[in-house]
Amino acid sequence: MTAAGNPETGTRGATAPHVGGRFPHLTLGTLDPTFPTFPFFPPFFPFGGVGLVRWWRRLSRAKTKSTPRSSCDVAYVQLAGCCGCLVSLTDTYERLLDILDSIELVYCQTLMDEREIPECDVAVVEGAVCLNDEHMLEEVEELEEHADTIVALGACASTGNFMRLSRGNQQAAPTHEAFVPLTEVADVDYAVPGCPPAPEAIKRFLTLLLEGKEELLEPFAKLAEGKTEYCGCDLMYHVVNKSMCMGCGTCAAACPTRAIEIVDGRPVVNENRCIKCGACFTQCPRTIWPGDEAIKELIMGGE
Repeated sequence: MTAAGNPETGTRGATAPHVGGRFPHLTLGTLDPTFPTFPFFPPFFPFGGVGLVRWWRRLSRAKTKSTPRSSCDVAYVQLAGCCGCLVSLTDTYERLLDILDSIELVYCQTLMDEREIPECDVAVVEGAVCLNDEHMLEEVEELEEHADTIVALGACASTGNFMRLSRGNQQAAPTHEAFVPLTEVADVDYAVPGCPPAPEAIKRFLTLLLEGKEELLEPFAKLAEGKTEYCGCDLMYHVVNKSMCMGCGTCAAACPTRAIEIVDGRPVVNENRCIKCGACFTQCPRTIWPGDEAIKELIMGGE
């Protein structure tokens, strides 16, 4: 696939047929007119041309991410979810009184009748993505085209949550619907986990985002990479098994299903209750500490 020019409109762009074998129904749409023309897509980008497109969009959006915002146009998009994240967001209104003057809601299916997602600074997305729903995939495409910053709100959009187990009623209607988190099919900048996210977590994230404090937003950006589910099992591997746990109990307090219990100063995860929402991992103060590679770099640099 090449980014060929359009002789009728005089713009450069191309339409990708699909992302790959895993997501045959997800299309890219028309590329940005400023996207450079290459005779081929380098093989070192994931998904070939799609990886290069996402890299270009991320590069163009990085200029405004770390800049403090005096005003912010926000689009709230609801995909496949239970609206629990929206309820949690409405419970945050008293905590957001100081910054509401800086926010203008330009899109929300629940509150206004808008057919298309407009240009916005931040798009807050709730719910997982159904790969069998063409309209939902078109909304994801609009998100990447019109939003400078994309935020996955809640566990369904961040990690998939229990929506990963949804496969439809096979006996009554063998349609085999598949749901994946937004982080797997879109270029997400930040992810706020929880089922639903705590009002205080939403307030802190929005405040840091408006202030442009990238260093403090790093845990949310790390979760958006989608390299792991960041569930209770990941907490045990990355923190407890590496003797980094302080026994503070923050993970147990953050768990919405009480799947974590503190025993002898250490967390114990009940896998039958864990819904893989990621709240415990991101709330743990040890997860934002430098990892093994960063510590090794500091040691080698000191020599």
